[in-house]
Amino acid sequence: MKKTLEFSIILVSLILVISCTPLSPAGMAKEEETVHMKVGYISYISAHPLFIAQDRGIFSKHNLSVELVKFDSPIDVYNALLTSKIDSGLGSTLQYYSIEKTSPGRLIPVYVSINDVLLIVPINSTIKDIRDLDNKKVGVVLGGPGLALVQKIGEIEGIKMNTVGISSENQLITLMSGSVDALAITDPVATIGARKKLSKVIQSQIYAKYFVDPFPPALVTMSSDFESTHPLAAERFKQALDESIDYLRENRQEALALLPAHIPIEIDIALNLYPAEYWKSSEINSTLLGKQKDVFISLGLLD
Repeated sequence: MKKTLEFSIILVSLILVISCTPLSPAGMAKEEETVHMKVGYISYISAHPLFIAQDRGIFSKHNLSVELVKFDSPIDVYNALLTSKIDSGLGSTLQYYSIEKTSPGRLIPVYVSINDVLLIVPINSTIKDIRDLDNKKVGVVLGGPGLALVQKIGEIEGIKMNTVGISSENQLITLMSGSVDALAITDPVATIGARKKLSKVIQSQIYAKYFVDPFPPALVTMSSDFESTHPLAAERFKQALDESIDYLRENRQEALALLPAHIPIEIDIALNLYPAEYWKSSEINSTLLGKQKDVFISLGLLD
């Protein structure tokens, strides 16, 4: 009876030791091993936090091996996301809302870019403000909501702006050739024009003024499939980009100096860009995004 009791005590002790012993490296693989991610981007300012996290080793610090994959358009990024060719990517808010309507929860917002659109005219133009654009041609880059938004602004102001769809390439050449009287554009085009004394800004943040303030043009999302299969890595990805945005806020000039390695602009242009802001994952304002979505619906851009 005594031997049986001693054996039972030993057995219980062993069970307790085993249950309290840390997992072996193999058992902790899901938490500790570096996870590889493919992240799609376009050469826009909105991708800045991605560039910072990559160049400053923030992804590596969070046990992430991130491959930045360049795409030509936001639509291409979303197509790759929805077909699991990439795990995360930068795209437009308009297209995100469209996907969210048909596939709720398929894409998870990670950070939001809230840089806005500016109106620029040739440096010697007599146009001083938006009301001077009555019966003038305003160039707007094709492929986004810009044409409908600018037309609506004209209606609000009681003027007729003749919107002209233009390519994202050679925007300043289009302006200087006289094909249009003004451009509704995002940076770095405005800064390039100003630094080269080709154009001037007559109004900044035009969408924020007439629709929703701020008016986010883009966001980085993550596939829900990636989050479900790599929940810890997904959380580390969010943390890495939060840290990247913190670095940008605290070290603006140093962060801007990283841009020429990823976007075809000179260092002088990069250091003088109009300020762009970002919402971290915990800062995303769902109420404001809902108001922006309502604007798109009212313009017939969303069902």
